Amino acid sequence: MRHQGLSSGARVGRARAGARRMTRAALFALLFCCFAASAAATTFVVGDDADLLAASDSVVVGTVTSLAPVERGTAIDTLATVAVTRTLKGFVPPSITVRLPGGALGGRRQTVYGAAEMKPGERVALFLRDRGDGTLATVQLAMGKYRIVGAGSTALAVRDLQGAVVLGLRRGRLVRRSPQEVRRLRDLESSVLAGGSQYDEAAPGTLPLTQSFHGSFTTLGSSPARWYEVDEGKNIVFGYDVSDAKNTGLDAAGAVQQAISAWSSVDCAGIELKASGTGEVGPYDACDGKSEILFEDPFAEIDPPVNCRGLLGMGGFCSIDGDGVVNGVRYSRITEGDVVIADGFESCSFWNDVNLAEMVAHEVGHAVGLGHSSENRNETDAALRDALMYFRAHFDGRGAALMADDRAGICTLYPKANVPDRDGDGIPDGADNCASVANADQIDGDGDGEGDACDRLTLERAMLDYDEGSGALDSRIKLNGILRPSSSLQPSNDSFALIVRAGNTVTHSASVPAGGWNVAGGDQVLSALLRPGDGIETIDLYRQHDGTYKFRIRGRGIAMSGPRDGSLEVNIAMGAYSASSPLPLRPHPPGRLVFP
Repeated sequence: MRHQGLSSGARVGRARAGARRMTRAALFALLFCCFAASAAATTFVVGDDADLLAASDSVVVGTVTSLAPVERGTAIDTLATVAVTRTLKGFVPPSITVRLPGGALGGRRQTVYGAAEMKPGERVALFLRDRGDGTLATVQLAMGKYRIVGAGSTALAVRDLQGAVVLGLRRGRLVRRSPQEVRRLRDLESSVLAGGSQYDEAAPGTLPLTQSFHGSFTTLGSSPARWYEVDEGKNIVFGYDVSDAKNTGLDAAGAVQQAISAWSSVDCAGIELKASGTGEVGPYDACDGKSEILFEDPFAEIDPPVNCRGLLGMGGFCSIDGDGVVNGVRYSRITEGDVVIADGFESCSFWNDVNLAEMVAHEVGHAVGLGHSSENRNETDAALRDALMYFRAHFDGRGAALMADDRAGICTLYPKANVPDRDGDGIPDGADNCASVANADQIDGDGDGEGDACDRLTLERAMLDYDEGSGALDSRIKLNGILRPSSSLQPSNDSFALIVRAGNTVTHSASVPAGGWNVAGGDQVLSALLRPGDGIETIDLYRQHDGTYKFRIRGRGIAMSGPRDGSLEVNIAMGAYSASSPLPLRPHPPGRLVFP
């Protein structure tokens, strides 16, 4: 079975003893797509209808009538028969056969993430190219397939790229795009008939978007898998061939070495990767026992891009069932890992050495068994969102650098012998963002590199609304979070001080003098009402059973100053307790800054 993906976190499936499966996994297209049971790694750069039309021989609307798996050499494909009800481009017979990569046949399974999925009875709109063998294929895998929901004038066309890295181009720069596109079917048909010039998405909320989420690092595939050779003290060797990349001007060999070094240099992990630039290479789509990193798609397995939009690359592994157990989890045995990078992007502005290194490192992460840190496009956990194995490419200049969640994932999958784990949470101290307190989830809400379990101050929500200079003190502030004092607070004796600052500039401050609290329920609830000038501010503390305090601060009609963008810092002191936390803010109309 081949698995495709980009993650780190635990999607654990149990395979039946004695069964032997081979799984083909992982597409990485500049939009990362995950489909079905296995984790996926696909990166799409999506374009508009005109781009898809330029790559299409025909465009049809129809209904899937049947599916049949077939062999193609060592690969498995699925033939979908589609009854055509309308042809929008080209000439096709009333019934067509669409060849989809992947399928199950004779006890084997090949999964190609990022490929279009179909089921009998499903109504579809398809952008197709002629394969030259009597069958058709969807253009750019799942990008060329819409499912049709509803009927008549209200029918919707929905393109699902869930789990993939999905990006678009805006003024030559990559921007994030939603993995699900919802349009009126009649608008899609009109756009195609007009040459793709009438692109229009349906209003937000027309069809609820589906989301998937995996906390902490994940493993790739419906059944987690790893390289058993690591336990035998052997290196994992990836062959690579950069000869096809010489005309791109990119340092492909450097990207390979950076990726290999990044995953081999984690202190608490026992895995050692090597790269060999010699030897004959083979295609990605066959489980042939060769682990390879290929550039410029030498076997033409990826549709060429149109106007810098299309599939950037794929990565994953083949595996068979095994009985290896690590930390109580049984893993299948990886037999081969592969990465292939597309060609045709050489002239695109985002195609540079640093972004190439990030892509290769991400795909190699899949090839050793890691999935995506998260597949939630609105991820609020900074540690998951910032991970190399997040389901969306960052392309922010980081290159092949690993983050905390990536290190935790590789150390858990390939733990080094006798690595200390003081808190017993299964995360070695060298990768643990809170080595003194058990926190297997490794949540780091404020992104300061220290897990929430060790943070003395954790911010959960914030809103700052600045007075726009009308002369009235009409700014507002809201803060919610958790205080973790090392010893019990003394409400009747302890003063309280809040400072919000931007560098050396104090944006806002508030204080409660000793004895200034209203105390209820023993010392369970502390409240204070402040009246700064003509404004009002409330500070509430709620003692929890574990000795921490949840706090809520609300102020309106108050004075605030300082920068109105970027990251602030919150300082809170109460008695002997003092702590600070970064407050990264983002604009939120109208004129507000919020976190997260």
